[in-house]
Amino acid sequence: MLREYQKKGVEWLINTPVGILADDMGLGKTVQTIKAMEYLFENETIENCIIVAPLSLQRNWEIEISKWAPSLRYERLRSSDNTNTAILKKLGSSKIIITNYESLKNSTDYFKTIDFDLMIADEVHKIRKSTSQISEAVFNFKKKRFWGLTGTPIENNVDDLLNLLSHLTGKNINPKDKQRSPLFLLELMKPYILRRMKSQVLDELPKVTEVDYPVELLDVQLKEYSSTWQKRHEIADNEGSHFSVLSKLRKICDGGKEFEENAKTLATGELIRKIHENNEKVIVFSYYLDPLYGLEELLKTINIPYVKFFDVDVDAREESIDTFRSDATVTVFIASSRIASEGLTLTEANNVIFLNRWWNPSSNSQARDRVVRIGQEKPVTIYNLFCVDTVEERVTQILKNKNDIYSKVTDGLVDDLSSLTKEIIDEPKN
Repeated sequence: MLREYQKKGVEWLINTPVGILADDMGLGKTVQTIKAMEYLFENETIENCIIVAPLSLQRNWEIEISKWAPSLRYERLRSSDNTNTAILKKLGSSKIIITNYESLKNSTDYFKTIDFDLMIADEVHKIRKSTSQISEAVFNFKKKRFWGLTGTPIENNVDDLLNLLSHLTGKNINPKDKQRSPLFLLELMKPYILRRMKSQVLDELPKVTEVDYPVELLDVQLKEYSSTWQKRHEIADNEGSHFSVLSKLRKICDGGKEFEENAKTLATGELIRKIHENNEKVIVFSYYLDPLYGLEELLKTINIPYVKFFDVDVDAREESIDTFRSDATVTVFIASSRIASEGLTLTEANNVIFLNRWWNPSSNSQARDRVVRIGQEKPVTIYNLFCVDTVEERVTQILKNKNDIYSKVTDGLVDDLSSLTKEIIDEPKN
């Protein structure tokens, strides 16, 4: 049964030819969209629909359609189905095509012959720059209606969202000659965006405890870190970027392949032991892959069952999700936050460990909300690991500051990455 705010969301979508459902993560954007789509089909307002989603979320759309609108027939368009004949055949039998952004980009020529009544773009914030190939494919698509879904309408720059809306609506809603205050920008976007926060519409969310978890570098890491820090300006000049310096320093903190042992892996292993002993489940996120490989080897050594959501194909990812949900003995889910921070519901876990966090708060919020969402029945603990007396300590503080800024315009207005990295590197202290 839909909640009251979800019913209002369905009504809004039905009456909105071009719009973005930007509800906070975990509020059921997919469900609302499916019910609105079902209504349009049943009332013969539309005859066909294409759903574009990240590859990792296609299976989730199949499951949710089968659950919430079982009368609707759909077909998943796979990479091998890249001919006009295959597309038309599937569309003729189902009326709903589920595909991904990469396939859409590669099959643009084949789709040009089809007039779609409705296009649904999940995680629409991926359409950032108007000049990208994926953006061009979406903009040039023949569609009478367009619904975008995202929990983070602005990832890096408000212009990305304003440009997206301008292209989709055919109106200039990104004027450069007016005051661009948060309130002014919000007024511009209001007719095209519906956003509700969990705090506004839910009263049964679990208690969430955020723990900043300090870790001290091992001696071998500290030696390498100190050497790199002393040469930071030289490295930035030679490689032309502060980001390269910051990446090197953070890689040392994470413990790359050159370190047999590293502080974060050992600390994470201890946390996992305690969580495992309490018969609870945990998701471990890392933006970088090297720490995940190291953690995987440690889990094998200490004999704690786990599944992985990185460095595997889509079928293996789906199997990992199913196993984690259904097998009580598998208590650890290790994942790349680049691919597992969107669209997944993993309320079987009530613990989250961030081995590291990315620069903008939206990415981190998306990851944590795989657990903090409708259906979570236990208190949740979030562990944010950082190495003391390093740039990671500075990043932790800046992320807290960015969260304050983030709320000014639909939870997303953050500074450019370049300014952030320079701010950290120029800091006089380690």
